[in-house]
Amino acid sequence: MPVGVYTLLGNSPSPTADKVTQFVEEALRRTYGRPEELRSRPEAIHSQLVQLAEGASSQLIFVIGNRATVAALAKADEARSVLYPLKLDPVNPRSAGIPFYLFARARTVDALRRTPGEPLRIAVGVSPKTRDLFNSDEARRVLQPVLGVLPTVVRTTTDPGDLLDALLADEKDTQKRLDLVGIYDEEPSVLVHDFLEMYRPRAPLGAGELRVQLFLLPTKDPRWGPELRPAGQFGSAFAIGPDENLRFHDLSAFLPRDGSDGFITLAPPVTAKLPAAMTEMPVILTNVRARRGDGPAARRELDRVRQIVSLAYLATLLTDEAGKRCTGTPSALFQAYLLQAFFTDADSLPKGLSLWTNLQFTTTPTDRSQPKVESDLIEWMVNQRLKPLDTSLNKLDYRKVVGSMAPASARLSVREQFTHDDAELFRSAANRTRAAVENHGANPQALSAARRVLYELLLKRKGATCELPGLGLFGEKGYDPFFYLSIIDSLLSLQPAG
Repeated sequence: MPVGVYTLLGNSPSPTADKVTQFVEEALRRTYGRPEELRSRPEAIHSQLVQLAEGASSQLIFVIGNRATVAALAKADEARSVLYPLKLDPVNPRSAGIPFYLFARARTVDALRRTPGEPLRIAVGVSPKTRDLFNSDEARRVLQPVLGVLPTVVRTTTDPGDLLDALLADEKDTQKRLDLVGIYDEEPSVLVHDFLEMYRPRAPLGAGELRVQLFLLPTKDPRWGPELRPAGQFGSAFAIGPDENLRFHDLSAFLPRDGSDGFITLAPPVTAKLPAAMTEMPVILTNVRARRGDGPAARRELDRVRQIVSLAYLATLLTDEAGKRCTGTPSALFQAYLLQAFFTDADSLPKGLSLWTNLQFTTTPTDRSQPKVESDLIEWMVNQRLKPLDTSLNKLDYRKVVGSMAPASARLSVREQFTHDDAELFRSAANRTRAAVENHGANPQALSAARRVLYELLLKRKGATCELPGLGLFGEKGYDPFFYLSIIDSLLSLQPAG
């Protein structure tokens, strides 16, 4: 099957974001041989995609850009739609935009399924991070094809209690009643958490069809399959994707019973003033799902592409940002990229733990004393992952953690186990990992050796620390074994079988 890699060029991306793009490009070359490649402006890439669509091409397509250039691609698609016919969707929907979760009473959800088109009222919750990014007109246009009607956005608010009161108000009170609540917020979202927690004590009061649930789309239905679409007149884009990574909240009681799994992400309008880390968030679109189908082989290929993207974020941090975490001026980009790496490979325990260890480097006791914050949600998520191991972050049993990740054969030799220069052991593992990243994992034996060293350091109860003591005066800064294990696991997973 022919393969094409198309890179969207925009306005002077930061060196860090550009490194993610370059890493993904090289990894795709190594995976697929010599694909057709084109690096150009979004309009030119769109013209190339039009030719592929008109020629009924069977090409396996990868489009690499960021939120700004992907929005420009979606804008070009308004005149001639090819993104939908080619079935291009984001490898990680949360990289393409900000989650736009919809909640409604079960009765309302059922009615929307049966008879779309009835007038709807919606209020939207926004956080301090997204308050200035949300555009009501844009959101209405996104929801129109989803709901079958152009809804009325009655207000926006930062108060989750206000949203819940209105959603549960007497349906005869037309001034207060809402049909839907939208929450537009980056993950991990404190706003979503607070909305859910305020509802739980009131849940027994509303049984059956009165209960509140997530409004998700059936992605197995061709109308709502994973895809990227233009949003509206302000040049943003929205994506529909199956949500396999609802990790930061206990949503089990809110999931629809019909198996629907598609959620919406909405990119901020291109006119919005955004931090560079948000505008330049790398986005990869592909038609792997459409070309390969739903079988095990297709799933393996999609997982491989996700590993490439996840690794690209981590590898870039390793070369650009890793040394800054213990300097007193931590980079916000580091946590943002760690989150994206995690969302693209959310089953990875090392990547979840790396999110947590980064908090140990970057938060102060004052930060930790504040009301519910994003770091609490990360800790909750990691503790959920640790529950089957019968341990928790309060008193982490590193032996159980390593035992869940490592076969017995992954241990060091007896001589190495009794080496007391922990800083030198870590330094050697870090250097091997850096060398492997530069060569895209060309030496799996060296990677396996580095992984054994990190396992052994963890077994010595050496958790993350800015200063890892060594023999004499020679210590090592920025000791984070889970960050390096995340990179090693991804690199090894990309090695050919056998």
